[in-house]
Amino acid sequence: MTNAAIKQAMNVRDKLVEILKGNLPHFQNDVAYWHDEHIGELADHLIANGVTVQEWIPVTKLLPDDSANVILCTISRIVDVGFYNKYTRSWVLWYSGGGLGVDVTHWQPLPQPPKGE
Repeated sequence: MTNAAIKQAMNVRDKLVEILKGNLPHFQNDVAYWHDEHIGELADHLIANGVTVQEWIPVTKLLPDDSANVILCTISRIVDVGFYNKYTRSWVLWYSGGGLGVDVTHWQPLPQPPKGE
């Protein structure tokens, strides 16, 4: 797993924990019901079973690993799949075409493929 992927996985867990803490009852019949460690275990279980929290990452904060396929959004709000070439400092879009001169503003990792057969 690359550094960007590890950072993204940690962000997913942190975001899931935040969401769960805000939406799960902490007390049931005046008894503590969801402790922080249980919420963390639930977040880990959700991630292990394919739940993700996809958030757009501004290119001004972080670029994807060189030549890694990602979902991207351009300045004109076209969403596509492509990659960033650090050597040429340009984006390559797979479907709408483009490369040099394409103004990509945000990106996010591709989701995991389906599990099973």
